[in-house]
Amino acid sequence: MSPVPPPHQFESSTDPYAAPQPTPQNQEAVGYSPEPPAPAGPSAKKNRMPLIIGAVLGVIVLVAAGVGIGALLRSRGTSGNATASASVSADWAEGSHQTWSLELEPDSYIRGNGSQLAVASPTDSLGVWSVAAYDTADGAPQEQWSVEVEVGTDEFRFEYWGDYLVVGGTLLETSDGGAYTAPWESRDAPEFLDEYALLCTYDGTCTSWTADDPSTSLWEQQIDEPENIFTDQSTAYPDPSRVYQDDQVAYVSVSRSKAVDLATGDVIDFDLGDTYGLGALADGWVKVDHDTGRYTLLSPTGKERDSFEAAADENPLGAARLFDAPNVTAEQITKLAKDGDLSWARAQVRTDEDAETCTVAFLVDGTELDTTQEDWGCSFDYTPYLLISDDDSLVMMTASSPMQTASTISLRGMWTTADGKLISLGENEFGTDEFYLMNPELIVAYDPTSGEATGYAPGAE
Repeated sequence: MSPVPPPHQFESSTDPYAAPQPTPQNQEAVGYSPEPPAPAGPSAKKNRMPLIIGAVLGVIVLVAAGVGIGALLRSRGTSGNATASASVSADWAEGSHQTWSLELEPDSYIRGNGSQLAVASPTDSLGVWSVAAYDTADGAPQEQWSVEVEVGTDEFRFEYWGDYLVVGGTLLETSDGGAYTAPWESRDAPEFLDEYALLCTYDGTCTSWTADDPSTSLWEQQIDEPENIFTDQSTAYPDPSRVYQDDQVAYVSVSRSKAVDLATGDVIDFDLGDTYGLGALADGWVKVDHDTGRYTLLSPTGKERDSFEAAADENPLGAARLFDAPNVTAEQITKLAKDGDLSWARAQVRTDEDAETCTVAFLVDGTELDTTQEDWGCSFDYTPYLLISDDDSLVMMTASSPMQTASTISLRGMWTTADGKLISLGENEFGTDEFYLMNPELIVAYDPTSGEATGYAPGAE
């Protein structure tokens, strides 16, 4: 059996006749490395793989060359607006009990939003998937509807978008499964943010749609030269390091030097030199000169606010990424880069590296979390975010994107912070099975080998 796939991932496509395409600085790193982002170059082409509901979230490195800031991880302050939100119940620290089970097909894909559980399962017909929706509001799942969708390929987006469930090139109404044709092809890989969908193609053109009226594009225009545009992104949601978002606007970087307003198509040209990397902050942007290590803080529209050089620091500690605060503020990145100041970080990650091995450890209130069955090397196949209960007694790790609109998130671990011990759920195990937090009082575990889904509630039975 292959490793459990993280949520929201879609393997990048390969066009053998197209020039190699650049990608944002990415991916799999547990945190920011001590190096700034190298100038974006051609991406390594990969063979297509079947859809996996997972996210290998791109990581833009925001620290200067020679600055040993270790595994700095994003932590957004109050200035930014996370798209997704999740509430953690401390009652899970007291144990759990099984409430229901549901037999599904093996190797199914699970998503969820509110009380609705959506499942896509392969059928005996090539390119045809069975999609079913279940209501979990009253306990055991009750089927709401079930349809078959012909996607014509074994890799496709499977995500919630507004009142629709995206299944490749088909939009299913979440209320009754009514099917409509999406404005893109099944093999395309659009990105979603709030009500918007964004698709950039190999010719440098980007198009935006809204879930309120998916039949009509909001705008379509040439954004950048074909060799610079970000295409075929592996994740359904843009990495937070590419997104500046507030109550009025949502900008997403679509090439190494340009960002676009999803609502209007207006473009910000940062006019970056070849040695610069760019990343989003909670209150603007930061560009880092790869050669000199100079930071330049920018406003949301790209105007320069401040500039400084970072100080050398070999501290192996960094600030852990928080799901509800995925981007640092200008003040936080300044404190960290200038002084190695992590006093603002709610949780930390430590990098332990020698000539032969590299591992990471997560710490909350100074307590180190036990590892799961996953191999916690210095790079993951997803970007780990932490969720901490209000009373700091319990912490969860998720592979889901903070940019998603669906409320259900995947879980990769759950611990009591008093002792760092991993919490178990029945016979299901983190690192082997898949787990989904539907709401603070319901976690769904799924064994992709047997096809059994199990509902758990917090507290002893």
